[in-house]
Amino acid sequence: MHPRVQEAMNSRLKVSVLLLLLAGVRAERTEVGPAVCHPDCTKYGNCGEDGHCRCPFGRIGEACEIDFLAPCRQSPEADAHCGIVSSKSCGCWRRCREYFCVQTDFGQKCHEFDHWDRRACFHREGLPPDQQFSNFPEPEEKDVKCFEGYTDGAKEVNCTEAAVFNNDVTHPLSECPKQCSKRGFCMTLKDAPGFGPRCRCDRGYYGEGCDSEQENICYKQCSGRGKCIDHFCHCKPPYFSIGCTRSKVYPANYSRPSPVDFKIYMYELGTQWAYENFLERFLDSPVRTEDPSAASLFFIPAMAYAYSGNVGVANEHLTAVIHHIKHTYPYWNRTGGRDHFFWQTNDRGACHLSGDPMDAIKIVHFGSTATPDNHGTMPPLGHKSYGCAHPLRNVVAVPHQPGDMAGWRGPGT
Repeated sequence: MHPRVQEAMNSRLKVSVLLLLLAGVRAERTEVGPAVCHPDCTKYGNCGEDGHCRCPFGRIGEACEIDFLAPCRQSPEADAHCGIVSSKSCGCWRRCREYFCVQTDFGQKCHEFDHWDRRACFHREGLPPDQQFSNFPEPEEKDVKCFEGYTDGAKEVNCTEAAVFNNDVTHPLSECPKQCSKRGFCMTLKDAPGFGPRCRCDRGYYGEGCDSEQENICYKQCSGRGKCIDHFCHCKPPYFSIGCTRSKVYPANYSRPSPVDFKIYMYELGTQWAYENFLERFLDSPVRTEDPSAASLFFIPAMAYAYSGNVGVANEHLTAVIHHIKHTYPYWNRTGGRDHFFWQTNDRGACHLSGDPMDAIKIVHFGSTATPDNHGTMPPLGHKSYGCAHPLRNVVAVPHQPGDMAGWRGPGT
């Protein structure tokens, strides 16, 4: 375990005692009220569910005080990145792997990082770990070594080789306009030698040198209650949640609500777990409740498409998210997940899911019911009895806005 993580864990008991003394926090909340966290939580994060400080991407700790992904920034002020396309420091890859490793019922899972151990990287000799930034080395830099992978014992390679990943080539920032304003990576394509280095800007920035900033791009523009930082709403107390849309925490309740007043509760998940049109409408919808004991359904904002892409499978990610929910809240275990739902939007939908994700309701775009015994031109995928869309467990949603379908309509339709 990394020393910074161990340090955070060692401080947990002290912080818990401090919170008990300062705020009288009990093991389980007994009344509705604002959330109570570490007194320094709101410096970087948001105080959400009892005692849990919700941190922006890359930060950890009781008060988000540890900039764990510091080596994944190109400068102290830049955003942190764990994307595999651009070359990064070896320290960045190691910390990304640890940041995304989570415990599940089937052991520790590290998402795709278990397969990226041979991703080339660079290391600046003599600098401490938190200063091993991921700006690609300049040609004149000294004391820089490059390696074919980030694990111990990886072979040293030429840094020009470490810059290449498939068809993408990372360049020093000095070779791009305005050094990408330290808000992007300087890149070229290997199979397009006629085009010089260009900036690939961080989220929220655009322009030749990433020097223009988009308007507030966070959900609900943080509802006017916070500042949007790299898609994270840093909310003004007592607000928290996606888009700064919540202000109260409710005690756990194991009873079932009345079915007359239909409500949906959305789980609060950290950045290590984490559908846009649905979310924009749902966050301030009257059907949403902050009180889980009043909920008829529970929404899991797992953002599965970010892990699966269009034809991949997010089962490992969803399994990890559900493990977290099962061991943090009482509601999944009450019904075995049958009153929980998540979006599974791509061109495979729920075809290849297994284990706990199968017990929840899935909202899908791909509603194939082709089976080995009953299929036309669509090949059979998924379960042998019902294909990819179980009639009692899946909801098939329209994948396009009405205007998007104009090009698909034939004459007279």
